[in-house]
Amino acid sequence: MLTSFFRKSKPINYLLVGVVASFFYINNNFFKFFALNTLGESLFFLLLYLFLMVLVNFIVHRNKVTEQNTYTLFLFVAFTCMFPEIYTDYQVLGASLFLLLALRRIMSMQSGKALKQKIFDASLWSCFAFLCVPQSGLFLLLVWASVYFYQPKVISNWAIPLVSVFCVYILATTVSLFSTNQFYHVAIQEVLPQFNFLNFYKWQILAGVSVLLLSFFLSLALLFKNMQKSVRNFRVSVYLLLTATLICLGMVVFSAKNNVAEILFPIIPISILGGNYLEQSRKRWKNEVLLWGLILGCFSIYFSSFLL
Repeated sequence: MLTSFFRKSKPINYLLVGVVASFFYINNNFFKFFALNTLGESLFFLLLYLFLMVLVNFIVHRNKVTEQNTYTLFLFVAFTCMFPEIYTDYQVLGASLFLLLALRRIMSMQSGKALKQKIFDASLWSCFAFLCVPQSGLFLLLVWASVYFYQPKVISNWAIPLVSVFCVYILATTVSLFSTNQFYHVAIQEVLPQFNFLNFYKWQILAGVSVLLLSFFLSLALLFKNMQKSVRNFRVSVYLLLTATLICLGMVVFSAKNNVAEILFPIIPISILGGNYLEQSRKRWKNEVLLWGLILGCFSIYFSSFLL
């Protein structure tokens, strides 16, 4: 039943996923939505969270990473609801928006058109993400990985991300000079990793991370099994998503705050890989079991965080 429903991309699918996502967000920010001084802010970031879903869906369908279905959106909502901290960390939500915009330009490089412009744009968005969460700057590694896969022999392509870094620094410094009369700088404590994972030592968080990593490894197992039958563009997309997942996990590990909300970064590529896994799996009964198990597991983890 669930497999048949999410295999389609009709308006009712998007409406249902959007309503469920809004429920989790509003439930986690309940009091902010009923306070006049925070209502506008909460509503803005709810729309931002929903826009992240729309952008993920656009990336996977526009670049033919998955077919027309809503598996990826379902996984994105299911994974994020296991970590309620995501809904209250506006810096992470903002950084995720810029990283998705960067990923959109990277995935579109498979067309082979305007590569230099796309490299510059992807680097630019990654630098804007850095302004929100400094560890997001690691996403520039994915830009260089895309250069390696698509046009490695053009030397100038490797230098383009540095131009983007310089442009964003000039912009940030200009704003800083006008507002604080100082050059833009990042405090050392915001950059150096702390390797303090006390916030993760809760059974709900550990259970959520386990579900996320299990989904990641299951997706990889099937994708690598079918890799030889796929066209080159699809293989490169999978390699880039795998690289993006590892980089995003690195952002969490090397975080200066070790905030649980930063798990949103790896959730994005894992949701895309998981959606592709469900699409390629030919055993419908297995998909049905996985979807129902994921719903029960994610909902249990989410609500237990309020009860315990």
